[in-house]
Amino acid sequence: MSWTAATLLASDPPWELQAEVLAEVYRFRVEARSSGDCPGLVEVKRIRALAQRALIRRWEEDLGSPSAGLATVEAIRPHLSRWVERRHGTLSFRLTQVLTGHGCFGRYLHWIARREMTPSCQECGAPSDTARLRTRHATP
Repeated sequence: MSWTAATLLASDPPWELQAEVLAEVYRFRVEARSSGDCPGLVEVKRIRALAQRALIRRWEEDLGSPSAGLATVEAIRPHLSRWVERRHGTLSFRLTQVLTGHGCFGRYLHWIARREMTPSCQECGAPSDTARLRTRHATP
C-alpha cells in the first residue's frame, strides 16, 4: 500500500501540511502578544479551525495528481473533509481491501500475487475483477 493511501485511510494529512497549521497558530499568537494582546482560547480555536480548513483544501489539491494509491484517492478524495472529520466507523479488513484495491480481486491476485491465471472475474466473467466491479455486483 502506498504512503498516500495509508495516510488518507488514517485521516492523517501529510506532516508538512500539519506543520503549516501549527505555524499559523504560532504566528497568530506571536503577533497578538507583540501588540500587547493575550489571545483567548476562543480566538486561538478560530484561527486553528481556519488553518485546518486551508489544510484540507491544500491536501485535496495535492491528491489531485497522486503518484500512487489511485483507487484509494479516487474513493475518498471527493469526501475528504467528511472523511477526516468523521467521529465513528472503523476501517475493517474488508473495507480496507475495497478502498485500496488490494484484496481478493482477480486483477490484484493476477498482477501482484500471481495467484490467479487471469485478472478476470470468476463470478460474472468480466475481463478485470476489481474492487469497483465487486461493489457494482453488491449494489441491488
